[in-house]
Amino acid sequence: MPMNAIAMHAEVTIAGVVRQLSGLQHALEVAQSEGAIQLDLGRVRAFDGAGLQLLLSLWHTAAENGCDVVLHNTPPCVATVLEELDVADRFKFGDGATGIKGN
Repeated sequence: MPMNAIAMHAEVTIAGVVRQLSGLQHALEVAQSEGAIQLDLGRVRAFDGAGLQLLLSLWHTAAENGCDVVLHNTPPCVATVLEELDVADRFKFGDGATGIKGN
């Protein structure tokens, strides 16, 4: 995993999303020079609609700037939501897979 990966908090829920914003803003700035935002999801234990909205908003902003969002250590709570809502294909995964099942 890249050294510049942003580690997400354990709760990517409506209660915890605000704490993530400053780190993600920095990630967007770095991504413009490196071409990708690297997110380490290994500590995430809770993920809800607000977390999904955060990831999709980040993906949308990154895509507008010609960047990818690369997810590392994707836990089941995130993988399940991305798969069930059919949005996993918007992200890249740290092992080079094109979807969660390849992780």
